[in-house]
Amino acid sequence: MITLDRVRKVRSGVTVLEDVSLRAEPRHVIGIMGRNGVGKTTLAHIAAGILRPDAGRIVIDGRDPWADYKTRRLVTFVGHQTLFDPMMTPMQALYFHARIYGVQRASDRIAEVLHVLDVPQPDQKMIFQLSAGTQKKIELAKAFICDSQVYIFDEPTTGLDTATKTVVWSHIRQLAARAAVILISHDSMEVRTLADQVFLLSGGKLQPIEEGFSLGTHHAGETTVRLEIANWNPVLKEELRGLSGVRSVTVHSQRQDPSELIRHLKEQGLVLPEGTPVQVITLDDDASEFLARLGLTPSQAAVIPAPPGPAELILTLANMAALSGVLTWANEKGLNIRRVLADQDAEVTSAPGDAPSASRGDLSE
Repeated sequence: MITLDRVRKVRSGVTVLEDVSLRAEPRHVIGIMGRNGVGKTTLAHIAAGILRPDAGRIVIDGRDPWADYKTRRLVTFVGHQTLFDPMMTPMQALYFHARIYGVQRASDRIAEVLHVLDVPQPDQKMIFQLSAGTQKKIELAKAFICDSQVYIFDEPTTGLDTATKTVVWSHIRQLAARAAVILISHDSMEVRTLADQVFLLSGGKLQPIEEGFSLGTHHAGETTVRLEIANWNPVLKEELRGLSGVRSVTVHSQRQDPSELIRHLKEQGLVLPEGTPVQVITLDDDASEFLARLGLTPSQAAVIPAPPGPAELILTLANMAALSGVLTWANEKGLNIRRVLADQDAEVTSAPGDAPSASRGDLSE
């Protein structure tokens, strides 16, 4: 548990934080939002014990990190840029970090996390030789190899592609199952997907955002989310429907090549007459509903599931918290999510090279 009690900080003659109090407990995610330059990173550095406040105090597990230096080992801070020595390789940097935090089986855990984050050959290049996105993954890996009591994330997914964001969100949720998490982000989708309680930092003060206020979209309750998936498997639809908070699922296939589907049908034992034109109808939604409209029962027709392929899923969710569970499930199933759109008015994430829709406000960097 971490408590900030009436913290004040002045920088260059400007009061950045004034009388800021915050309490983050285990199994709880605190989200903090605010425009650029309002002091979010300053607040994160103070909470992590990196920067000393001018007034007020920080208490971590009942101890003052400035009086008991070892207390800082209970906190893992993930910055928006890597703080590692750029002349180290990722393996060297993370092993050094793991030794400080007393991580057991450090080499195995580091290798496992870097594999999940898709960091190839982590012992071949130095950090300064890596792309900005890969450097961000190395910084995130710090949190995922440690068993800390408090995790502080400062813009954790800025510059990452959709697939990696999904993995990171899933891991943050796993950490929050046992530890206290403070999440600082400009991405309202990220905050409302992960956070249990949200604050707005403005004018040096933290303002709680009341339940039901949806951070800029002003939509409360039920939410519509669109997922563009490169390898959707129709047999997963019922399982998706059964996830907590999922009210409905509609699937629209984006398959372009009919020969792939015909080949799949032949493999399933369907005999196509030679020399006769064949029309193929793909049943992207409930086959039983379609057959009922034709006056048929499922026993009167053989329903062959379509093969995996690109599709757009339209989900009705009970609330935005349900999206976190959906993304975790999709990652476990090996689904490649290209884009996530929420509330039909904001593009949330997109794969590299995808241009944001002109009709939607871009909530991600």
